[in-house]
Amino acid sequence: MALRECPDCKAQVSDAAPACPKCGRPMPDARPPIHKLTKGNWIFIMVLVLGVMFLVARGNHKDKDVASGDTSSSATEEDSAKAKFTKVANRQKELTDNGKHEYTTAEELYRDYQSNEVSADEKYRGKAVTISGIMGSVAKSFNDAPYLLYAVGKLSFGCVHADLFEVQIKIGQNGITGCSVNEKVANIKRGQEVNMTCIGRGMLMGTPMLEDCIITDGLRQKSPTP
Repeated sequence: MALRECPDCKAQVSDAAPACPKCGRPMPDARPPIHKLTKGNWIFIMVLVLGVMFLVARGNHKDKDVASGDTSSSATEEDSAKAKFTKVANRQKELTDNGKHEYTTAEELYRDYQSNEVSADEKYRGKAVTISGIMGSVAKSFNDAPYLLYAVGKLSFGCVHADLFEVQIKIGQNGITGCSVNEKVANIKRGQEVNMTCIGRGMLMGTPMLEDCIITDGLRQKSPTP
């Protein structure tokens, strides 16, 4: 920093001072002061640079993960299908081994409960029940879980309520695998004949109830009873 003389008071004034500190005379040709970076400034700059380097490295790592994920997605889907199939196959075995296994139709099950609920509970409640019948409706419960209603009677006034097991059997190009409930029931229509293996749950408000139902075969189109 250089010094110069004030024209008025002859005091020595810094060449960066805008005015004389003694008499106050303006010094219009003063040199702008040079601001040096403090230790805090350098720390801020270093943190900023390191942060940018971290974000760039992280982005490159994600790109590599996406590339490797594309090659392994098919294997993951296959493992998931096998796990679902194992679960549904084990559940099927539990159902058939659960005491007496009843084979019936939706019409017969409905008539049994309308005739004598106590006797029907002895026959079906808590037992494995393989049932066939004409589908009257595919609906969803309050918790968004799909369920099926078998149509019963000539005018379909009655029904049998069937809650589905969380995974189902799927027969496709890759053989027999497991699938979600939504995938299984997506193509079921009113009037189709559907076979299932379930567990009897008794009767609720005049409607026979089934739970943990697994659709056991393909769907065959059949006209509703007039």
